Amino acid sequence: MDHWQRILVYLSACLVVGLALVVFTHSFFELADATGSTGYIALFAFGFVYLNLGFAINRRFMLKSDRSHTLNYLMSFLIAAPTVLWIFTKDEGLGDSLLTFTATILFAVFLGAYFGIRRGRVKRADYLKKYFEENEDQLPDDLKRQHEDLSNN
Repeated sequence: MDHWQRILVYLSACLVVGLALVVFTHSFFELADATGSTGYIALFAFGFVYLNLGFAINRRFMLKSDRSHTLNYLMSFLIAAPTVLWIFTKDEGLGDSLLTFTATILFAVFLGAYFGIRRGRVKRADYLKKYFEENEDQLPDDLKRQHEDLSNN
Protein backbone atom coordinates (compact mmCIF):
# COMPACT_ATOMS: atom_id res chain seq x y z
CA MET A 1 0.00 0.00 0.00
CA ASP A 2 1.59 3.23 -1.09
CA HIS A 3 1.02 6.42 0.89
CA TRP A 4 -0.02 4.51 4.00
CA GLN A 5 1.39 7.34 6.12
CA ARG A 6 -1.04 9.84 4.59
CA ILE A 7 -3.94 7.45 5.13
CA LEU A 8 -2.99 6.89 8.76
CA VAL A 9 -2.71 10.63 9.39
CA TYR A 10 -6.07 11.37 7.80
CA LEU A 11 -7.79 8.57 9.74
CA SER A 12 -6.34 9.69 13.05
CA ALA A 13 -7.14 13.34 12.27
CA CYS A 14 -10.77 12.44 11.58
CA LEU A 15 -11.00 10.67 14.91
CA VAL A 16 -9.40 13.59 16.75
CA VAL A 17 -11.71 16.11 15.04
CA GLY A 18 -14.71 13.96 15.95
CA LEU A 19 -13.59 13.74 19.59
CA ALA A 20 -12.96 17.47 19.78
CA LEU A 21 -16.37 18.16 18.32
CA VAL A 22 -18.04 16.01 20.97
CA VAL A 23 -16.11 17.63 23.79
CA PHE A 24 -17.01 21.15 22.70
CA THR A 25 -20.65 20.54 21.73
CA HIS A 26 -21.99 17.93 24.16
CA SER A 27 -23.76 20.58 26.23
CA PHE A 28 -25.86 21.53 23.17
CA PHE A 29 -27.17 18.01 22.49
CA GLU A 30 -30.25 18.55 24.64
CA LEU A 31 -31.33 21.42 22.39
CA ALA A 32 -32.08 18.90 19.64
CA ASP A 33 -34.93 17.51 21.79
CA ALA A 34 -36.47 20.92 22.40
CA THR A 35 -39.92 21.51 21.04
CA GLY A 36 -40.67 23.96 18.28
CA SER A 37 -38.16 25.70 16.11
CA THR A 38 -35.34 25.41 18.65
CA GLY A 39 -35.07 21.65 18.10
CA TYR A 40 -35.13 22.00 14.33
CA ILE A 41 -32.52 24.74 14.36
CA ALA A 42 -30.27 22.65 16.62
CA LEU A 43 -30.61 19.61 14.33
CA PHE A 44 -29.92 21.77 11.29
CA ALA A 45 -26.85 23.32 12.96
CA PHE A 46 -25.40 19.94 13.91
CA GLY A 47 -26.13 18.60 10.43
CA PHE A 48 -24.49 21.62 8.84
CA VAL A 49 -21.34 21.26 10.95
CA TYR A 50 -20.97 17.55 10.18
CA LEU A 51 -21.73 18.08 6.50
CA ASN A 52 -18.99 20.70 6.22
CA LEU A 53 -16.46 18.57 8.08
CA GLY A 54 -17.19 15.55 5.89
CA PHE A 55 -16.95 17.69 2.77
CA ALA A 56 -13.71 19.44 3.72
CA ILE A 57 -11.77 16.39 4.82
CA ASN A 58 -12.84 14.22 1.90
CA ARG A 59 -12.23 16.95 -0.70
CA ARG A 60 -8.75 17.50 0.69
CA PHE A 61 -8.00 13.78 0.73
CA MET A 62 -9.20 13.31 -2.85
CA LEU A 63 -6.91 16.14 -4.00
CA LYS A 64 -3.93 14.16 -2.77
CA SER A 65 -4.94 10.58 -3.38
CA ASP A 66 -7.04 8.59 -5.82
CA ARG A 67 -8.29 5.77 -3.67
CA SER A 68 -11.45 3.75 -3.39
CA HIS A 69 -14.33 5.59 -1.84
CA THR A 70 -14.54 3.12 1.03
CA LEU A 71 -11.68 4.92 2.73
CA ASN A 72 -13.44 8.26 2.36
CA TYR A 73 -16.62 6.95 3.94
CA LEU A 74 -14.56 5.38 6.73
CA MET A 75 -13.05 8.79 7.44
CA SER A 76 -16.52 10.29 7.57
CA PHE A 77 -17.69 7.59 9.93
CA LEU A 78 -14.72 8.31 12.19
CA ILE A 79 -15.83 11.93 12.39
CA ALA A 80 -19.33 10.93 13.52
CA ALA A 81 -18.46 7.85 15.61
CA PRO A 82 -17.43 9.68 18.81
CA THR A 83 -20.70 11.63 18.82
CA VAL A 84 -22.79 8.53 18.22
CA LEU A 85 -20.96 6.61 20.94
CA TRP A 86 -21.30 9.54 23.33
CA ILE A 87 -25.05 9.94 22.92
CA PHE A 88 -25.72 6.21 23.24
CA THR A 89 -23.54 5.72 26.34
CA LYS A 90 -24.45 8.88 28.26
CA ASP A 91 -27.83 10.37 29.03
CA GLU A 92 -27.63 13.69 27.20
CA GLY A 93 -31.32 14.54 27.43
CA LEU A 94 -32.14 13.65 23.84
CA GLY A 95 -35.11 11.50 24.87
CA ASP A 96 -37.34 10.69 21.91
CA SER A 97 -35.13 12.39 19.35
CA LEU A 98 -32.14 10.10 19.90
CA LEU A 99 -32.63 8.23 16.62
CA THR A 100 -33.47 11.42 14.74
CA PHE A 101 -30.31 13.06 16.00
CA THR A 102 -28.21 10.01 15.09
CA ALA A 103 -29.75 9.79 11.62
CA THR A 104 -29.16 13.51 11.06
CA ILE A 105 -25.51 13.28 12.05
CA LEU A 106 -24.80 10.19 9.94
CA PHE A 107 -26.75 11.44 6.91
CA ALA A 108 -25.00 14.81 7.02
CA VAL A 109 -21.48 13.44 7.33
CA PHE A 110 -22.00 10.87 4.55
CA LEU A 111 -23.62 13.48 2.30
CA GLY A 112 -20.62 15.73 2.91
CA ALA A 113 -18.33 12.83 2.01
CA TYR A 114 -20.21 12.21 -1.23
CA PHE A 115 -19.96 15.81 -2.38
CA GLY A 116 -16.38 16.11 -1.08
CA ILE A 117 -15.33 13.12 -3.16
CA ARG A 118 -16.95 14.57 -6.27
CA ARG A 119 -15.45 18.03 -5.78
CA GLY A 120 -12.01 16.65 -4.94
CA ARG A 121 -11.93 14.57 -8.11
CA VAL A 122 -12.86 17.58 -10.23
CA LYS A 123 -10.24 19.80 -8.60
CA ARG A 124 -7.56 17.11 -8.99
CA ALA A 125 -8.40 16.66 -12.67
CA ASP A 126 -8.24 20.43 -13.25
CA TYR A 127 -4.92 20.65 -11.45
CA LEU A 128 -3.39 17.79 -13.44
CA LYS A 129 -4.71 19.18 -16.72
CA LYS A 130 -3.22 22.60 -16.02
CA TYR A 131 0.06 21.07 -14.87
CA PHE A 132 0.48 18.99 -18.02
CA GLU A 133 -0.49 21.90 -20.28
CA GLU A 134 2.14 24.14 -18.70
CA ASN A 135 4.90 21.55 -18.89
CA GLU A 136 4.05 20.06 -22.26
CA ASP A 137 6.10 22.27 -24.57
CA GLN A 138 9.03 23.03 -22.32
CA LEU A 139 12.22 21.12 -23.07
CA PRO A 140 15.43 21.60 -21.16
CA ASP A 141 18.22 23.30 -23.12
CA ASP A 142 20.39 20.19 -23.20
CA LEU A 143 17.61 18.23 -24.95
CA LYS A 144 17.04 20.79 -27.70
CA ARG A 145 18.72 20.32 -31.02
CA GLN A 146 21.65 22.66 -31.40
CA HIS A 147 20.91 23.76 -34.95
CA GLU A 148 17.57 25.31 -33.88
CA ASP A 149 19.46 28.19 -32.32
CA LEU A 150 21.30 29.06 -35.56
CA SER A 151 20.03 31.82 -37.77
CA ASN A 152 18.87 31.06 -41.31
CA ASN A 153 21.19 33.70 -42.83
